[in-house]
Amino acid sequence: MSNGTPSAPTSDSMSNPARELIALQTPPHNAHRALDAARRWQRGSISPLLLTPDPLAARSLSGPIERVRLGRSPVHVSRMIFGAMAIGSARHDRERRIHTIRAALDAGLTSIDSAPMYDLGACEQVVGEAIRGVHQDVQILSKVGLRWDDSRGKILFTTRNEHGRKVAVRKNCRPDSVRVEVERSLERLGVDVLDMVQVHMRDPATPIEDTMGALKDLLDEGKLRSIGLSTNFGPREIVLARRALGEVPLASIQVGYNLLERGCEAELLPRAREESIAVLARSPLAMGLLTGRLGPGWSFSDSDLRQKLPSFHRDNLRRVSIALQSGIAPIAADRGVPIAAVALAWVLSRPAVSAIVVGASHPRQARANAEAVDLKLGTDEEAAIQRTFEGLILDPYAGFGYTQRVLAKGRWLAGSLERRLSR
Repeated sequence: MSNGTPSAPTSDSMSNPARELIALQTPPHNAHRALDAARRWQRGSISPLLLTPDPLAARSLSGPIERVRLGRSPVHVSRMIFGAMAIGSARHDRERRIHTIRAALDAGLTSIDSAPMYDLGACEQVVGEAIRGVHQDVQILSKVGLRWDDSRGKILFTTRNEHGRKVAVRKNCRPDSVRVEVERSLERLGVDVLDMVQVHMRDPATPIEDTMGALKDLLDEGKLRSIGLSTNFGPREIVLARRALGEVPLASIQVGYNLLERGCEAELLPRAREESIAVLARSPLAMGLLTGRLGPGWSFSDSDLRQKLPSFHRDNLRRVSIALQSGIAPIAADRGVPIAAVALAWVLSRPAVSAIVVGASHPRQARANAEAVDLKLGTDEEAAIQRTFEGLILDPYAGFGYTQRVLAKGRWLAGSLERRLSR
């Protein structure tokens, strides 16, 4: 059974050229990193010539992390927001998850993005415990719209609860459901007010005006400070939501945005700028694809959902690894930072991006991520990255059989037609 770690060769089995090359490039005290780099090079992840400092080493920041205002709302957040979804199941190794959140806070990430749906409420409980005693200095961004404890709404996916029983997660943005979710989030988090509540996902069965009306009532009651949109909202829904709020500003939208995912640049980002709405970029590392650690030989654990995604098929992992080696690794080596820091800095440098949402599963990872805030890419560096990734095309059906490909293309065409008709 795989355990989520790469199946790397031992030092004894490593080819002599790789070992000799590493020996020439690194001093003795970096031998452990050198050996790891050589292993990654052999399985196609990264070249040993492009070594960077240990990405898990804690280095001090040059100053406090910049805070930005969310649109025209009164809420200010750190430019890098801690994404609580990445801490994993709160039912296992609870202490490490609490320490990870606190490490992010100590590093200057004073804002936390969470949701009731993450680990079916347990994630919010962990966040609440982690911020106990300091919650006045922390901004909590929560969500509504996905229920596992209500039988109404269209099923989005199924998962298992703490007892191992299968439960359905449904889209539900009905006004009464929105109120229940906000009040339960307040209780789980142990706070009196949420700094922002975002609609997690568009619910076709509920007019967006009704959802916005419910959130506006909760804002008037002092239970939240601002309102935003998260996943799967287009320019049309943004306009409708803003109009429904009237005098209350729509604070922000969340978009998937990274070097591999840039579809939002065509319509969403220009619309957000026109409407003075903040943009929160989620998944800036593409679920780990842009960290430089996932080579073609990476073995995912049985519980890792990424193993079923086409982006993480070995053919696509190889394509991304080559792009990272040629476009980002030289910059990372020159700057003395991890590859992930360069990928994060690129998203932070986009003019339309107000803040990025970055997760971590370990305290050292949270501290390492924070370093990217200080990294300012030069014009030549940005141009080199741009050239490399503009030509990178991933196979969206990698690993699919013929029938799966036909069905997937049919679903994509149907979804595309539905989006066009709704505009």
